[in-house]
Amino acid sequence: MDDETWRRILHSLRGDHITSVSKIIITSRSRKIATFGTTKALQLDFLPKEAFWYLFKTVAFGSTNPEEEPKLASICMEIADLVNGSFMESNVVGSILRSNLSAQFWYNFLKRLKYFTDRHFRLLGEHPRDSYKSNRGRTYIWMHKNYYGDGDAATYNLYHANSAGLNNLPMIRMSDMLIGNVKPQKKCEALEWQSSIPPYYSYIVQYGILARQPLMLPKRKRSRALLEELV
Repeated sequence: MDDETWRRILHSLRGDHITSVSKIIITSRSRKIATFGTTKALQLDFLPKEAFWYLFKTVAFGSTNPEEEPKLASICMEIADLVNGSFMESNVVGSILRSNLSAQFWYNFLKRLKYFTDRHFRLLGEHPRDSYKSNRGRTYIWMHKNYYGDGDAATYNLYHANSAGLNNLPMIRMSDMLIGNVKPQKKCEALEWQSSIPPYYSYIVQYGILARQPLMLPKRKRSRALLEELV
């Protein structure tokens, strides 16, 4: 980005304001953007374990007091460990748990999440959270056993859009796919999470059902092979 581009951006931000713009805050996943700043870049990281546990149990329990549900709280702590600090996944998984405050439902979900996390490690060599963080674009979710023989779906693109423009569009939710409430198409888009704070972005994931169970491959060969398995 050259000086002329910066001047155009500054002019558009000032607009008709009388007072001058004194600070511009830029957020990016790219480390290169730090070179454009006039102050030291602030790197945001995952929440500490204690803070994340507070966030996750708040999302999962809603208005219910976890201290009054010790069995659920115990299961919830195990699920929080598997989510491993992922903000996006904490909202997706937390909303699923909040929809059914049954110990059996939570325990069954815990078993499925353990299987899914272990499978992701074996397929891609890293936690799903790290796939999102590195923005390499490929993660896995499981398909409910009632559909596609308990197979896999590979997600290959995650993007956000203004929620206002999606209000009238039919779209399945990722949470419904994970617990088997809907039968997904072989290629589709799903609403992963919708933020409740401004600017109210909706996060949408594109995915494809794998034609067969993925094979374990050397890491350098996995990306191309997994792409070829999408139907």
